[in-house]
Amino acid sequence: MNGTPVPLSVSIFAITPTRIYTVGYYYGVGTVSINLTGSLMMGVANTWISDYGSAIWPSLMAFITYGANNETWTVIAAIPYNPTWVMEKRPVEIFVNAKFNEVKPVHVTPLSNVDAAASTQVIEPGKVNGSSDPFGFTYIGSCSSSSNVAYPPTPSSTEGVSYVWVLEQCNEFEGGVPLVFIGWSTNALQNINSILINNIEGTAQSGSGLFGVLNETGGSGGTLVLVGPTYTFSNTYIIELPNAIGNVFIEYGPLNEEITTGNVYYSVPSNGFFYVGLPSYVAYVAFQEYEVAPFMTLATGVWANGTESLAPLESDFNGQYLYVYPYLDVGNGSMTGVFNGVVYMYQNYGQLLINLLDTYMYNQGLGWSPCSNAPQPAFGTTSNGIDYVEFTLSSITNTYSPNPIGWAFMFGSLLVGGYFGDLLDIVDYVLMAVGDALTIASAFVNSALFNQNTFGLSASVYINYYPSSTFYVTLIGSPQVTSITGSQSLYPMGMVINASGYYPSWLTGTQCNS
Repeated sequence: MNGTPVPLSVSIFAITPTRIYTVGYYYGVGTVSINLTGSLMMGVANTWISDYGSAIWPSLMAFITYGANNETWTVIAAIPYNPTWVMEKRPVEIFVNAKFNEVKPVHVTPLSNVDAAASTQVIEPGKVNGSSDPFGFTYIGSCSSSSNVAYPPTPSSTEGVSYVWVLEQCNEFEGGVPLVFIGWSTNALQNINSILINNIEGTAQSGSGLFGVLNETGGSGGTLVLVGPTYTFSNTYIIELPNAIGNVFIEYGPLNEEITTGNVYYSVPSNGFFYVGLPSYVAYVAFQEYEVAPFMTLATGVWANGTESLAPLESDFNGQYLYVYPYLDVGNGSMTGVFNGVVYMYQNYGQLLINLLDTYMYNQGLGWSPCSNAPQPAFGTTSNGIDYVEFTLSSITNTYSPNPIGWAFMFGSLLVGGYFGDLLDIVDYVLMAVGDALTIASAFVNSALFNQNTFGLSASVYINYYPSSTFYVTLIGSPQVTSITGSQSLYPMGMVINASGYYPSWLTGTQCNS
């Protein structure tokens, strides 16, 4: 309004050849973050691609409204987009110059108090990942000047010619970085009694730190490269949940969250994820390689892009404690984005970016594992006479080999779709060289990063079940990491509980730590 950003609400609608869908309603001051990679938009984009391929760019319809006193101004905009951007989770920045002062306002007459009371109701927002933020992350701004950004290893130089990396893009987000997680399928909670997570604890040793993982593209493929540490802990901290939270309970029911002394209770009507996250500043970065010679500087066409965890939030620290927090993802959070990426990469590139170990099955009184290398869970009975099976999750990050390097890179795709090849440009420069085929055969760790300091978190997971229950448990970890100490697979850091088969057996069949 008159050249100044103002508070605004944005209503977004997506169009298909046969229907119009409501994407969501958003609020911000001058800008808003919009999730275009949820299941609804993925379905819309897939419809256009299935019917028309890349021949048509459909549009989003945006109603942008500003209100002051008894007047409102609305600008309607059609925003064309490439459906491939949505399917590949590409980073998209939409600029709409909504000049409210050039639009005639609508005069609003308020209802009387009696009429208003009869016409409205108050609904408390759900205490889960906000649908207004992409995968639970809030866009902060550019981080191009941040001293925490870590560059890829310097390329080798030859006589008279040197190579340098130039930071071309750095977008900073704030959100919870998942450390350990539990997922469940649509009917899993209905088939069991409940899930209990406790003993959530760990240590961040002095000298350990946070890292980033980049994908270098160029030539015949891609290579994962570890960079960092971007942040180093100067003291040793005890990792725990705040407010003396010791137990997290998850059961089937209407979506709800309750917090009592020492406990968090979630009821969930369908599939979802619970994860323990470290609130952090996370950056999407894109570096381009340049050849520097006397009187000449040329771009080589090689890019390195991915994500870097820049630093924890100041509010995470309290004396000797580093706080991690519980998160519930019911379709709009970080873990949903991760596993959308897992399925997409396997279906389209044959790349399995996670390590799977089908570890346990229970079927109406009988329990077993299809894998001889599966860890033996513990069994017991609660004071209420409910049987349970117990698993331990851990995410141990050594500064020379953060766990899991493959997972960290895949997780970065939430924000940017950074690991996909054969895509069109969406900004003034390509984020990944067109025509590159990404092959994740191994990951290479910069040997200069080697030391023994650790950042570790563990949790116990109890699946409470009935004699009539049926469920399948798959442990999730990272691919092996190649470092100067040899190949390692630090694992597991999560698990998925399915009602009808191991995850994702409909794609891969039984997996024993592959």
